[in-house]
Parts: sequence; C-alpha cells; structure tokens
Amino acid sequence: MFCSPQKTKFMHMKTLLLCCVLFIVSTVAWSQREVTGQVMDGDSKAPIQGVNISVRNTRVGTTTDVDGKFHLSVPANAKTLVFSSTGFDAKEVNLASGETDYGVTLFKNVQALNEVIVAVAYGEQEKRNSPVL
Repeated sequence: MFCSPQKTKFMHMKTLLLCCVLFIVSTVAWSQREVTGQVMDGDSKAPIQGVNISVRNTRVGTTTDVDGKFHLSVPANAKTLVFSSTGFDAKEVNLASGETDYGVTLFKNVQALNEVIVAVAYGEQEKRNSPVL
C-alpha cells in the first residue's frame, strides 16, 4: 500500500520538475509587450482615424482613435504589424526589439477609391465617373 521513502522522494522530485517546466512554458507563451504609436496621412500629414492594425498571422489587433493613435498588446514573438484602411495602401512594419512607439505614414490609393462597388437592394452597381455633388 505504502511506497518506500525513496520512491516517494522520486515522485516528489518528478512532480516539482514538471511544475517548473509548465511554469516556464506558460510564462514564455503568455508574455506580451505593449506597442503604441500614431498613423498619419502621407499627403496631408493629418492623423487617420479608424486604421486597422493587426499582428500578422494572429487575431490580435486594434484600430486608431480620432487622433490616429493606437495602443496594442502584442505577443513577445510578434514580428510584423499590418496597417490597413479603406482608400490607403496597406503597410507592414517590422517590430524592432526594444522599440515600443511607432510612427506610421499611409499614402492614399487613388485607384482603389475609383473602384468602389455599391451594393443596392436589387443588385450591384460599379461607380463610374459620376459628377461629385
């Protein structure tokens, strides 16, 4: 029924080692860093609201506020942020180790703005060179 003292000591050591390994793995897996910054229009130098910012190959992301600023907790192993917004060219920024504040400039994609498709209740209609009201 009872184990020998030597076997009990071995079981305790084994359990302690397993706990240490699990602790180290969970610490590395859950470690994150904070990244902040601002996204500006390359032409007007104005902040851009509503820019989507995501960590490549993850579901981690956020959007910029009214001042073009963002705050994001990224996994420690994250390498690239992707910035995208309607009417602008998407941009990928490599995360440098130790860097926490990023200033990003997006440039308008005029071609994308000219290819807008409007969905209406009875079908779809492409935007043509219509007069601006």
